Parts: sequence; C-alpha cells; structure tokens
Amino acid sequence: MSSETPATTPANLSIPLESAERFFETFEKSAKRWERIVYPGIAIVVIMMMLGFYMIYKVTQDMQTVMQRFSDPVMVTSITNLATDMERLTESLSTMSVNMSIMTTKVDEMSKDTRVMAAAMDHLASMDRQMTAMNSSLGTMGSNMDRMRWDMSAMNRSISRPMNMMNSMLPF
Repeated sequence: MSSETPATTPANLSIPLESAERFFETFEKSAKRWERIVYPGIAIVVIMMMLGFYMIYKVTQDMQTVMQRFSDPVMVTSITNLATDMERLTESLSTMSVNMSIMTTKVDEMSKDTRVMAAAMDHLASMDRQMTAMNSSLGTMGSNMDRMRWDMSAMNRSISRPMNMMNSMLPF
C-alpha cells in the first residue's frame, strides 16, 4: 500500500466539468470586454503614429522649400537689403534718441522760464487793480476839471463886465 496523498499526485487532480465551463465563459466575456477596449485603442495609436509621421514628412518638405528659397539669389539680395535697412534704422533711432534728449532739456528750460513768467504774472493782478483805481481817479479828476472850467467861465462872466469898464478908463 502506498501512503501517497491525493494532493501530491498530479494524476489525481480533477476539475469538475461545470467549473471549467464557468471558467471558460468568464474568460470569454472578459476577453470580449478587453477586445472592445484594446482593439480600438490599438487602431487609434496606429492612426496617431501615421499622422505623426505625415506631419514630420510635411515639416521636412516645408523646411526644404524654405532652404531653397533662402538659397535663391533674389532672396539673398533681399535679405542683404533688409540688413542694410535695419542698420540705417538703428542709426536713425540713435539720432532720434539724442534729439529727444536735447528736446527734453529744452522743454525743461522752457518749463522753468514759464514758471518765472507765471510768477511775474502774479504781479499783473495787483497792477490791474492799481490801474483800475488810477483810471477811476483820472475820471474823478476829469470831472473836477470840468467843474473848475465851468466855475471859471461863470466867474469870467461875472467879472468881465466891470473889468471891461475899468479897462476902458485905464490909459495903458
């Protein structure tokens, strides 16, 4: 008699048929689920790879076209002219910067002169009041002179008759 246990012998391993069927059905359902996820994913990755290679191909074609255009003599002349114009523009901007500095200095000086003029203008207000008072005084003097003229005229009329008579009597 042998004293072997059923767990150690591979021949004694037996799986019931129903369990195996359930295992295979579950595996098949799981495989179908994975097929619904994996196959479209693989298709999307393949499409994206194809688009990536196409874009790389188009970029290299475009770069080749750009390089051909840059090697064109007309383009080389245009780029040279552009570089020359940029140098002139830089020089003009430098000159303009110097002129702007000078102009800023002049405007500052003008601003100081304007402040001095504004301070002088403050005195004009008092001069205006004094001129108004003087104008009023001259008007009063004019009316007083007119009154004096009238008084002199009245005095001349009142004295002239007796004086005429006295003058006629005097020998000289």
